[in-house]
Amino acid sequence: MSYIYTRTTESDFIDAFDRMGREDQFSRAARRALFEYYSERADYIGPIELDPIAICCDWDEYGDILEAAAEYTYGGDEEVGDEESTLEWFREQTTVITGDGFVLLEPF
Repeated sequence: MSYIYTRTTESDFIDAFDRMGREDQFSRAARRALFEYYSERADYIGPIELDPIAICCDWDEYGDILEAAAEYTYGGDEEVGDEESTLEWFREQTTVITGDGFVLLEPF
């Protein structure tokens, strides 16, 4: 099987979600952060297929880490701590991308 690769710009990446009907899946700022994340990974592992549906399945966006903690079983029976300790706990469990007004998590 052969593949044809194209170079994807940040704008192409962001717009791909709109073209797939996933414009509400992530904020534009979160899409920019995902583009940066995948661009950095591609530098190490080689080309990555742009698949907005797979990315939507691989990541969840939250307004902050405490909102994410409310969705997950945080630390077993422990109470949710402050933002810093909660963020540290999540980083031990999965990949976390933070930005201005959003937190992205790869579900675990």
